[in-house]
Amino acid sequence: MLIYAGDSLLDTGNLLEVTSLGKRFAEALGIPVSDFSVSNAPEEEIDLYFTELFSGVFPGVNLDNSDYTDELVNFSVSAATTGSFGSSRVTLPNGTNLSALPVGLLSQADYLLTSFQFNPGFQNSYNGSDLFLSGGGNDIFGFLDRDATDAQLLNPEILSALLSPNAVDDKQLIDSITGTVVGNLKSVVDKVSAWVDDIAILGPPKVAETPFLLGVAEALNSQSRGLGNQYTMFVNKVSTSINEQLRKDFKGGYKGKDILVIDGERLFGTVITQKYTKFSSIASYQQAYFQDPVHPNDASSILGAAYLADLTTNYFGEFG
Repeated sequence: MLIYAGDSLLDTGNLLEVTSLGKRFAEALGIPVSDFSVSNAPEEEIDLYFTELFSGVFPGVNLDNSDYTDELVNFSVSAATTGSFGSSRVTLPNGTNLSALPVGLLSQADYLLTSFQFNPGFQNSYNGSDLFLSGGGNDIFGFLDRDATDAQLLNPEILSALLSPNAVDDKQLIDSITGTVVGNLKSVVDKVSAWVDDIAILGPPKVAETPFLLGVAEALNSQSRGLGNQYTMFVNKVSTSINEQLRKDFKGGYKGKDILVIDGERLFGTVITQKYTKFSSIASYQQAYFQDPVHPNDASSILGAAYLADLTTNYFGEFG
């Protein structure tokens, strides 16, 4: 059996109408998902799992299947950071900002751990399952947005770094976000490694080259300082740094666990087969590869699912 935890790259519930990457990945591994209830809620909604949790009802997981027979269990939530909370960029229809709700990867690990410890039905069914984690992209988005205003599109720290001729401050910011994301992912592994078998971690994609952030860069280029291209390069360095640090820190195993690290930028390069610079506009680039300004469309997701399945089928041996 396979457990998902992370963000919208693996969220087979909320984002199924946006991208079927998670569902197609499960299917590529031969995991039946016909009994796995999928939310039809819009992207901004959170999973039924968490809705029930906030109502004071702690579900083991899979509320609509009390027999715990699903072979795919999904804890991942759209807009989750690797920390305890969701992204500050997303507000639910009732006005609640996701940054106030504990739906981040660390919280998901706590819910998973509690399910193993205190839910015999869950433990009997899912103890020793494989775990697939994704994370980092929403942390980058949140870092970029922090303290920014409509007039000043950049986080003041980033603005100062881009304006400075000294590369030291750039590196300090990159190291800061890298350390946070990698540290959180290590904490997740620490929490649940005793209860699961194989663990795979998918790092952040090239968020700088999503239509959303390319739009920000375009707006920056139109301003007097013209910092858009520098901005894109800076954000790409952040995602590259996180992926490289994940590979470095988990190489050869981690506290007795063999961890498969999948470079999210390489996944992005497989899904998005032409550079945005080849297109006449951001809109045409988005139309070719994306369902919205951030998430890949189904055609791209099919490529992504095949890529992930090829990497993990042998690693998750029982699905080989």
